[in-house]
Order: sequence, then structure tokens, then C-alpha cells
Amino acid sequence: MYDSFAGYEADRQSIDERHKERSLKQRAVLGSAGDVRVAGHCYCCGRDSVFTIHWDGKTSPNWREEFKCERCGLNTRLRGSVQAFEKLCKPWPRTRIYATEYATPFFEWLLRHYPNATGSEFSGIQLPVPEGIPDERWARACRTENVTALSFPGQEFDAVLSFDVLEHVPDYRKALGEFFRVLKPGGRIVLTAPFIEHNPQTIIRARIDQDGVIEHLLPPEYHGDPISDAGCLCYYHFGWDLLDEFSAAGFEDVQSRFYWSMRLGYPGNQHLITARRPRSRAAEKLSGGTIRR
Repeated sequence: MYDSFAGYEADRQSIDERHKERSLKQRAVLGSAGDVRVAGHCYCCGRDSVFTIHWDGKTSPNWREEFKCERCGLNTRLRGSVQAFEKLCKPWPRTRIYATEYATPFFEWLLRHYPNATGSEFSGIQLPVPEGIPDERWARACRTENVTALSFPGQEFDAVLSFDVLEHVPDYRKALGEFFRVLKPGGRIVLTAPFIEHNPQTIIRARIDQDGVIEHLLPPEYHGDPISDAGCLCYYHFGWDLLDEFSAAGFEDVQSRFYWSMRLGYPGNQHLITARRPRSRAAEKLSGGTIRR
């Protein structure tokens, strides 16, 4: 857990040693090319399970996206994020949660466990109501929202969960400001996004010019989109300056967290960011008046 690039760099030697040790353990479970099944314990299922990944025998496995629990179907980054959220936020079943997705297995899991969860997609999509979730709860929970201009009132949620969305938002600073606005004092955000741990600065891959046209600074990169086969353009690969942007939006206790566990199905160098809205109004004061009431 680190709150700055300087702190990370100061620990770089021990970090590199851990990476080497973990890489050897990961290589040991791969064996030959094909479908790899690894026994372990799924935090989201609350029981032992098997994690699967297909390996071509040549390239590095995508531990982050493709190492899925055979029971719940959630991949590494989602299972790890759920565990971080529950350990940090200690939510009750009626906790008010906002997730920046709903057309995903993760949101189905979330709504089953937290009936007051709300999810959104940038464009509305009609989905069949998942088995075991009341129709009215599903209809109430699924919304169309722009994360740079959320329609929720201020201080609406106890927690915000945003997983691999921020890199697709051209004005991501506005999104951070909106996440801050809708959180209750003391509420937390748990966020994942492409993060280059050895980069102090964010890489800008694309941007919107003054005429509203997309300008590509690097070859276009598209990520999977649950509501479109066309994929979603990636504007950023974030660096450590993202933590400063959280602080500028008003958050405190901003932490970059790395985690690894073969038993829990978290191989690879997994990463997430957590932050908290201050409890006192005095601590929230920002220059420029960016906090909206």
C-alpha cells in the first residue's frame, strides 16, 4: 500500500524481489499450453472453488481479466475489488452503493448481496432480469448515467465502485469530482483502471480537441464493452499522478494498493485505488470551488 510514487520507489528493491518470487510460483501452476485450472478459495463465493484461464504457452497470461472463478464467473480484478470494498467499508446489506456498471455479472452479484445498490451504463440497454432478483429491484437499480454529470443528489451513497471505467472517460477529473459529490462524508471509493506502476505520469493515448473530435496520440486501443461489440476507446493508461487527482477532487487517505494470492485466485500484480471523502466539512474545502452542494 502506497500513497505516492516516492514511497513506491523507496521500496522498489523488495518489490522486485517479490515479483520474481511470485512469477516463479505462477509459472509452476501453468504447466503446458491449454486450459489451466487452479484450486483455491473464492472470496465472493465464500467457499473453495477452481479458477480457470486459457494459456497459449507463449505470451504472458492475462491474470487480471481471464482468471475466473468457475462458480461465480468473476475475474481476478473484480473478486479482489469486492474483498477490498468489504474489508474497508464493512458494509451492511442495506448499504447504499453506486457502481459504474450494470450489464455485467459483477453487478448481478452486487445486487444480490446489497439490495440498495445502483448501477449505471453510459447508454441504456434492456437486459433480462437475472434469476433470483425481483423485477422491481432490477428496474430501480439500473440507470443511464454520464459519470461526468451524475443525476444523483449530493451525499447519496456510502460507497462508489468503479472498475475499469475511468480510462474511457475523456474528462476523468470531472468524474472524480462527481464521485466525491455523491459520496456521504466518510464514504469510500474503490477504483480500478489500467495503471503503470513504474510511471509517475499518466500516458494520454487519446483526447478530445476543441471541436469535439477525437485526436489519437497513440494507436487506438479498445477494451471490451458489455453493451457494444465495437469496444470502448481507452484514453489513458494511468500513472501515479492519478493519486494527486483524487486529492485535488477532495479525497483523503488516497492509497494505491497492490495484492497477490494464489490461494484466493489473485495472481499477477493486481492493483486498485481506494480513497475516502472527509467526514468534516472543513477538511473538504477546495480551492476553485469544485465541490458542488
